[in-house]
Amino acid sequence: MSTAAVPSGESSSSRPSWVLVHAYALVGKIRNDTTATASTRNKKKIFASFSRERPPVPSNLHVDCPDGTLRHPPRLLSMADDLILFHAYVGSEYVYPRFRQCDFFIYRADPKRPSLRLLPHPEGRFYKIHQVGVVPRGDEHYTVAALVPDKDCTPNNFLLRLLDSETQVWTSRALHVDSPQRDFPVEIPRELNHLTNYHTTSSVITFGGTMGWADLYRGVVFCDLLGGEHRLRGVPLPLPLPLKQITASDSSDRVLTNARYTRGIAFINGRLRFVELDFDIVQLGRGLHDKETGWPCSRSESWTITTWSNRELSDSYDDWHRDCTLRACDILVGDCSESGLPLSPPDHGGGDQAAEVEQRGLQNLFMSDPHFGMNHSDGDGDIVYLTARVKFMHPKSWVLAVDMKNRRVQSVVNSGPLPEDHWPPVDAAYCTCSISKWTN
Repeated sequence: MSTAAVPSGESSSSRPSWVLVHAYALVGKIRNDTTATASTRNKKKIFASFSRERPPVPSNLHVDCPDGTLRHPPRLLSMADDLILFHAYVGSEYVYPRFRQCDFFIYRADPKRPSLRLLPHPEGRFYKIHQVGVVPRGDEHYTVAALVPDKDCTPNNFLLRLLDSETQVWTSRALHVDSPQRDFPVEIPRELNHLTNYHTTSSVITFGGTMGWADLYRGVVFCDLLGGEHRLRGVPLPLPLPLKQITASDSSDRVLTNARYTRGIAFINGRLRFVELDFDIVQLGRGLHDKETGWPCSRSESWTITTWSNRELSDSYDDWHRDCTLRACDILVGDCSESGLPLSPPDHGGGDQAAEVEQRGLQNLFMSDPHFGMNHSDGDGDIVYLTARVKFMHPKSWVLAVDMKNRRVQSVVNSGPLPEDHWPPVDAAYCTCSISKWTN
């Protein structure tokens, strides 16, 4: 893995105040000052350790079970301060284990007091990995929370499930969104009416004692988990770019991809920040599939990245302010040779010889998984981290730090090996967290 450039304002020896973490743990024996151990429901000993790197180099959670089989890499579900909530399936019986077949753990990655704890299994209607998060309570305790649609999927009706670290007991409470977000300001095509009828959580964010369950195509449902009374309120998100280009009578050529692939959200310095990628993708022949990836052959002609901010957090779309829009062709790229990113050098009139070489610019890379940098030196969210691939869903990828303010690629690194036998899902590949400032 290449070495990342040190962001301005930080010395090379200082530890970063946040980390970019692979969403899937690496399975293997790693022992360091963050290592902790616990037992699974089947009484198998399991270890967890953390290796921290300076962004854009991804950090990693390492998990191993000497007495059992980790057939699938454990999945990080939520991160807050020095806490990591993850689940793991220990065994080989199920090829694709379901939620109820996995064990849930809270891991504290503080080298001064590392710990790993098996959580009581959440029985009942609790099966989406993106529905659950963790909120620290002081120095020792925490609350694990999940917001689940009610059994009839009635709009704005949810079941809030809570686990208190002191009691280690799951409780449930039916709640209604007291202040729901406003309706979409455009007519929604019939085939996309799930956007108006259902809240499908794709990401969970936390700040202070508040947790937000984000449907990245629709809006966020917030709840103050540390307050005396749990109440839900909705905040809309900027309208998905494809919806701005279609009408209710013609949406045949515009589709909504997995939201986590193109949209990201964070709470930074008192503002809700939002980022979206938009693409111009050309299909290369009907029915042609790439031999390496198995996906249809395609080419990226261009892409655009847009950021917004919101200080008010009300139910109005008007609270959102567009901060910056950058086209790939307007972003300056320096020397990426050390990272191995296969970009063609600028054409300075190389004639026929240059014409014979495939030209690949930044706009021709497939970008995904946008995340805001969370350092003070990242300029209040001015640095956006992207995953780049030469081909759609190719297992080899790079992480780019894009300086939105100065319109340049700040640094590039190879994202490192994927977990063994793990093909990249159409899903967010990383989590971001201010975990490092608690582990200095």
